[in-house]
Amino acid sequence: MAKLKVCYGAMNAGKTMEAIRVMFNYEQLGHRVLLVKPDIDTKGGDNIVSRTGYSKKVDLLLKEDEDVYKSFLRENARGKDIKCVIVDEAQFLTKKQVEGLTDICDKKDVAVIAYALKNNFQGELFPGVKSLIEYADELEEIPTLCFNCLDEPKKARFNVRIKDGKPIIEGDEVAIDGEGVEYIPVCRSCFKEIQQNKVI
Repeated sequence: MAKLKVCYGAMNAGKTMEAIRVMFNYEQLGHRVLLVKPDIDTKGGDNIVSRTGYSKKVDLLLKEDEDVYKSFLRENARGKDIKCVIVDEAQFLTKKQVEGLTDICDKKDVAVIAYALKNNFQGELFPGVKSLIEYADELEEIPTLCFNCLDEPKKARFNVRIKDGKPIIEGDEVAIDGEGVEYIPVCRSCFKEIQQNKVI
């Protein structure tokens, strides 16, 4: 039976690069992959974009109210014989869309791999990630190092939003990287210190 696998990590962990690598491997074996990202992620337009410079055009730019299962059925009916669905920026999915991903696994026996940030800039789970964790068959952390602990960096689990060189600790949950703000991955102790002192 196909699984819903959720790969999560902080910024700069290489989630998008891993998604591109996995897609390449499927395609090398002659298998069709449906590449999806929520349209709220405007970075790269209709491409997923890795910080290393690699990009890949998506097959489905998913609207917030779009039924992901019906969209999969539509794409598959075009004779594409999809073997795997890869979702980048999956933290922006709704609970209903996560349930739709499980339908793809359970009803059509097609593997789904979702790549997501686990925490928002305030340290809380994204709603989409909460649903992904609840419904996942398999969870995998993609590790990266804290950009603030320069001498002995620890594993980064949190993301700090930066604007004009200063950390931002309040505001809307969604602000796309590269559109007036940037993010750095940090460990728990650095995250708590930055939240408290509001300096990096």
